[in-house]
Amino acid sequence: MTVLRRRKGRVRSGALVITLAALAIAPPRPAHASTEPKCRGLKITEFLAYLQTEAGIEFDISPKIAEEEGMSMEQLIGRAQGLWEGATQFEYARALRDENPTVEEGAGGGGGTDGGEDDDDVGPVTYPYIVCSNDDDEDGVAQWDAAVGSAPAQRKPSGFERRQVIKDAIVSATTATGSTFDGGSAAMKDVFNARGTFCVIASLPGSVAQAIEFDTCVVQPMFLATKLGAGTVSLAVAIVNAYANGTKYELDDADDVSALIEEHAAPREVDSNGDGDTTAEDKAFPGLTVSLCPGFLSSDDVFSSVMKKQEKVDKIMTRWLLSKTAEGGESTSHIRSNTFWTGGNADNTTTRRGKFWNEVLDRVSETDVCANTFKKRLSWTIEPGIGENAFTNLHVTYNNSGASSTDNDCVLAMIAGISINPDICFFELNLEKRPQSNGLHRPNADWMVQSYVYQARPFFDVGLDGTGVVAAVSDTGLDVNNCYFWDKSNEVGKSHRKIISYNVFNGDDSDYQGGHGSHVCGLLAGKKASDGVTVDDDGQGDGIAPGAKIAFVDTTVGKDGYNYPSDTELLNAGREGVDDADKARIHSASWGVRGQNIYTAQAATFDDYMFQNDDYLMVMAAGNGGRYGQMDSIFAPSTSKNSVTVGAIHSAEDDLTDDMAGPEYVADFSGKGTTGDGRISPDIIAPGKFLLSAGAQPDQEGECDPIDGSIPEVGYNTQIDGLKYDAGTSMATPVVSGTAALVIQYFQDGFYPAGERRPGASISPSNALVKAVLMNGAQTDGIKGVDNLSFGIAEVRPYDANLGFGRINLLTSLYIKGKSFVQAEIWDRQTIKDGEKKTYSVTVDESNG
Repeated sequence: MTVLRRRKGRVRSGALVITLAALAIAPPRPAHASTEPKCRGLKITEFLAYLQTEAGIEFDISPKIAEEEGMSMEQLIGRAQGLWEGATQFEYARALRDENPTVEEGAGGGGGTDGGEDDDDVGPVTYPYIVCSNDDDEDGVAQWDAAVGSAPAQRKPSGFERRQVIKDAIVSATTATGSTFDGGSAAMKDVFNARGTFCVIASLPGSVAQAIEFDTCVVQPMFLATKLGAGTVSLAVAIVNAYANGTKYELDDADDVSALIEEHAAPREVDSNGDGDTTAEDKAFPGLTVSLCPGFLSSDDVFSSVMKKQEKVDKIMTRWLLSKTAEGGESTSHIRSNTFWTGGNADNTTTRRGKFWNEVLDRVSETDVCANTFKKRLSWTIEPGIGENAFTNLHVTYNNSGASSTDNDCVLAMIAGISINPDICFFELNLEKRPQSNGLHRPNADWMVQSYVYQARPFFDVGLDGTGVVAAVSDTGLDVNNCYFWDKSNEVGKSHRKIISYNVFNGDDSDYQGGHGSHVCGLLAGKKASDGVTVDDDGQGDGIAPGAKIAFVDTTVGKDGYNYPSDTELLNAGREGVDDADKARIHSASWGVRGQNIYTAQAATFDDYMFQNDDYLMVMAAGNGGRYGQMDSIFAPSTSKNSVTVGAIHSAEDDLTDDMAGPEYVADFSGKGTTGDGRISPDIIAPGKFLLSAGAQPDQEGECDPIDGSIPEVGYNTQIDGLKYDAGTSMATPVVSGTAALVIQYFQDGFYPAGERRPGASISPSNALVKAVLMNGAQTDGIKGVDNLSFGIAEVRPYDANLGFGRINLLTSLYIKGKSFVQAEIWDRQTIKDGEKKTYSVTVDESNG
């Protein structure tokens, strides 16, 4: 047998079979040469403040359990802390054992076994650790106010500075231990940054992790509870219980089975019973995203021929599952002995979730019991990360149509098994993404975002209408023959007046009657051409950027068959295989995962892409979960950091109904912050209730405004001919996307700094500059509250979780000669090195207020 070990903390593409195959390992034993870690570990309360996983549930931290057991929350947290420390010691022991294995155990129990080729340049097996620089004043738990706060008494190190301290400490620890690990090339993924605390994930040998030492250092091994995305087990168990023919799993946090399934599990295209009714059995099991640790694959690896062949990944993962659960003996012994709840807590103290994992593994303990499930019901694909410090994701799909209870038990056991792989950092369910809609005479939204002066459109007046800008839109479909997009003379493509590409991927090539996608696209860039040839000047549903073009991504089959493409396909739509001038600069996404207010793997991928492609800005709907003052209702992936997250305010004039308070009020449904990790969100707000735009009629060609000039009744999803009203943050998002197109054109057409078009002054703005312009000029003055309908008006304050930076207004953001007084100095794509200083001089003219 030839044994492969990872080379300098990474693997060659030829070694992929080996490292992915090692998701279950031999029992840990004490490492004789081990020492106590130089740095303290995270407290469980700290971890819960920094990252959103199921750690709290795994360790029984909940008011419900405290009440049932007659304990205070302080007592419950104290008990959880003891177990947390035990799990931490257990993971250190695993890492040290695999770094120095016995002959009998073989090399690389956690990194790679059963290889088939030599690797002359090898390094020790690494495990994932959260490494922090923490000097927060509140006993290690980062506290900050997302709305208001006072300036710190003294400057604390920046995240960049703290990152370098961590990097240097890893190099020093590598030298001190004599490890062959290449500490200088250790990949680190930033996961938390707040005043006083900065954390990364790094894959390190156990001895190096224990030897890290610097003031304010914290090092925490990762294990099952830290890797589980929030809600992963709850929903999985809910669906499994819905299928169970025998004993159901008892899990306190998954007791509302029907609500969980209805909210997050997608319906099948064909119902399994053939009765036309949607039941639990008609719901597809959500896919699982498995995030490989940063540095696991190099850029050469992820784009190699091996990685491009998705079928190869499918075979690799199936082979691993079979080798570890069908090779004889108790099929789950490897998983059981390497999971703290089932093999590490010597005093047998456990939690309710710990008992659950024991039950799962008991149910699939017979030899070969899961072989058929893994061979025939699972399929795997790989999605390369964007940059070496990003997560590369594996996506696994489980076909549960006609599945047995044993099939479902095996998939739950697989989740536990995946957690023990030292090359895996996170995994979460792919909860169903849905359009963010509740159910808008659009001549109002454009003047509201350009000037907030009735019927004043100063940017249109100087020819800024989005011309020369392409915006990608991902949604349910696009009715290309609606008069707001129709081009009778040209097929979809470069010459089409409106749609530069239509990317189907997993969707279809049309929208449904009154479709969400057509309405969204109309709001962003619709322009009426009633004959499909000549544009009209009287379009009642014209968009915010009527001169812009659209690169469309169809995410749905029919009306409800949501089938989103991979993140890579989604992000590259409208950007690959086109000239630079035709590349999408904006991506408008009016969809999200209901109830998921955490920083997900997808959100991180979006951030990585925007960092690597600084000419590309994602604009995302905050979601419609804010009714009745529901805070923390921002829906992922709008929890990303580099995108613009959009909340909704009322429209104006004849877009209002009698029971609406008016344009100075935030819409009742608008998603509210903060994000799960405490960031301000939404970033900005824009008109979203109610707006008038294109109404899809896919069985007609050229449907348009009614000939008599009438419009639909103001309300949710009301339609006449080719016009439709609707409301939601879904509608506010393309309003902001269209406004971003005007900002991009402003710089591209040479309006900066003179406020008028000048040849030779063209600038291609970065995504950061476009976002800064939108947010810097946004206004909180004049917003009077949140209109909660029959529940009255809720108070707001500047920069709070309802408003973010406020309502967008281009006239207070950019200078237009003779029309606005605001002026700005722009420094874009500037770099600064650690310790370097740059001085910028600005003259502030207050003569015009």
